[in-house]
Amino acid sequence: MITHRLQIALIIALAAALTACGSKPAAPAGDAPTAQASAAAPEPTAAPEPTAAPEPTAAPEPTAAQAEEQSLSDLAQGLDQLKSYSLVFTISFEGSENGETKQGALEYTQDYLAESGDLRFRVAPQGNWMQSGSAEAGGFEMLRIDGTSYMYTPDTSNDQQCIAFSSAEQDPGPMLDAFKPEAIIGGIEKARLVNRGEQVNGVTADHYTIADGGIGLTGSSDVKGDAWIASDGGYLVKYQGTANGKGMFLGPDAEGTFTWEYNLTQINQLSEIALPQACADQQAATDIPIPADATEQMTFGKMQTFKTSDAPSAVASFYTKELEAQGWTAGDGTSIEGMAMLEFTRDGRKLSITITQDGSGSTVMINDEGGS
Repeated sequence: MITHRLQIALIIALAAALTACGSKPAAPAGDAPTAQASAAAPEPTAAPEPTAAPEPTAAPEPTAAQAEEQSLSDLAQGLDQLKSYSLVFTISFEGSENGETKQGALEYTQDYLAESGDLRFRVAPQGNWMQSGSAEAGGFEMLRIDGTSYMYTPDTSNDQQCIAFSSAEQDPGPMLDAFKPEAIIGGIEKARLVNRGEQVNGVTADHYTIADGGIGLTGSSDVKGDAWIASDGGYLVKYQGTANGKGMFLGPDAEGTFTWEYNLTQINQLSEIALPQACADQQAATDIPIPADATEQMTFGKMQTFKTSDAPSAVASFYTKELEAQGWTAGDGTSIEGMAMLEFTRDGRKLSITITQDGSGSTVMINDEGGS
């Protein structure tokens, strides 16, 4: 269960990252024509089980045919050629830090449709290896579906598991970058060819083996691993390995064994990304007018917030005119310098609108009691 402190930290970090983004959503990779997901889309077809691979292969003595080496400084190399894919990367650690036993795993999942730009990535930590003490941190998901970004925390106990953001000017790309496999274990260097033309995860790939010095994980030693790189396209299809060491990315005093596995599946076959039901259920009502110049839009369950360049008095006039035209009845309102609070009712619903001065413009919060 995600802790309250971690949830707040994630939301604050997310908001900071999103508001720093430009107006064009950053695609993690590629161009792909596929169908966009709807809000109540069914669960996507389960990805085929990743191809089982043998234990890391000992580096053979090079021969004339096997002396070829391959390097991938960016594990995402070539993914921009694909129409769609599903990526699962799992890294686990077992060891100690300052006398305290540390163990656990981190699973990173990414689904991507290039043509629509829809994406989903999920981070699911387990164990105590990423924080002090024995408490487990909860996971979270970031999605971009049909032009809206979402942060979903399924382990949260409250009724606001999902927060929506306007993707027109905000994008989850910066957060995604921090969890990409290459940001954790680095790239591949001087991998030695073992065999060509193996079938792995539904594609033809060349098999390479990696030994000490072949990965970018700082402080690692006794490295053993295998990588399968697509024969056509040069992108990483499968990668597994182990490394021992001290001072790897957990911290200078962490010492133990890392094990990881990377699998790229549903290559050019993923057709849609489903929005979690909690996000579909908590979307704001669509019949509430929003000023045309609204920016930094967010939705927390039935509450919406945004900014506008208009002063509070102008925003109050906008809502009075627009809502009364839709049959809403104005209730008690309060207006003081730099702030206006409005209430409207219709058919058992109640809107509470709070407008506060924000520089030369306003910040607006709308609470919809009974909206749909």
